[in-house]
Amino acid sequence: MILVTHDVDEAVVLADRVLVMRPRPGRLFDQIEINLGRPRDRNSPLFENFKRSVLTSFDRSLDRSVPDRDATQGPGQALWW
Repeated sequence: MILVTHDVDEAVVLADRVLVMRPRPGRLFDQIEINLGRPRDRNSPLFENFKRSVLTSFDRSLDRSVPDRDATQGPGQALWW
């Protein structure tokens, strides 16, 4: 299932993998694996580390001097994990 959200807490609670997109035009900037057990505790230090990783990646995605993530798959294959 693909879930689109702008809420980082929600993304870390629900997702196994968070994809950070670059704006204008939208391109994949980063992929962060969330390997926390379930149920996830929003108050745990590990949760905060993953949240910080997503927020840092998001901030970097807005910096045009940082290159896009290297494409490892051809067009149309990105959604088939």
